[in-house]
Amino acid sequence: MGKTPVAFTVDVDRDAADFIAGKAEGGTRTAKGVSEKASFSASATGMGEILLLLDELGIPATFFLEGKTASELENNIDKKLLHTMAKRHEIGSHGNEHEDYTGQNTGVVMSRAEIEKSIEEGSKSIRRVFATRPQGFRAPYMHYNEALDTIIRRSFDYDSSFYGKEIVCERGFCRIPVFEDVDAEGKKITGYLWPLMEGKRTPADYLKLASSAAKKRADVLVLSTHSWHHKYSFDKGKPKPKARADGDLKKIGLVLKKIKANPKFEFVTMSVALKSVRQKKGL
Repeated sequence: MGKTPVAFTVDVDRDAADFIAGKAEGGTRTAKGVSEKASFSASATGMGEILLLLDELGIPATFFLEGKTASELENNIDKKLLHTMAKRHEIGSHGNEHEDYTGQNTGVVMSRAEIEKSIEEGSKSIRRVFATRPQGFRAPYMHYNEALDTIIRRSFDYDSSFYGKEIVCERGFCRIPVFEDVDAEGKKITGYLWPLMEGKRTPADYLKLASSAAKKRADVLVLSTHSWHHKYSFDKGKPKPKARADGDLKKIGLVLKKIKANPKFEFVTMSVALKSVRQKKGL
């Protein structure tokens, strides 16, 4: 039996990105509510720290970037790190301003023309900053519908805006899920490290998730975090103390390091994982 591919992905968006009712674009969650004036400092410094961690571990990753955040990074992160990111990792799109494209949370249903404009503006910013085309797409809030699907199929090689165990391909286009399973207590657990960053799960939970993915022969184990989440608490709406932030980054590193040390797994980018599954299944 071959190794289970593992894709570590990072959503690079505004700090503690959250929706604003009546407004398509997202803001930053604070202790007083969601601010329309988004901040990006935790995301920028956090992404730099994640890049250094990945370099130390020798792990390739896939970064899904907001167009607006990509532009902010241009002025708030070491240019050498940006160049390293484009050369060693895969770049994808996460929209432009963390829009809720379906209106599920905001109540604002964007038209097809508005969605197209947002996606193109986001991709344009990514191409300018990284001198590369975003290959895949992940929708903010994982909200996806038919109108968005039509546009994504024309613009990207794959989508990753849902949870599941198997890659789904239809009409030549494939969607790669963030891995989802249940734990020993029957509670749902996904590959997002969100609960780990908020102190609600432990690294051991994600190592067990990885073991389950291998046992069930998942197409790919997709793990995900946000560039800001080890620096900024969504639940509390404020930056974490330095000791807590450093500790949470170490938790991410521990999960990745333990999985890499296991011969059952192999870290790859999302595109490499998709290519392998296509070949295996004759898609």
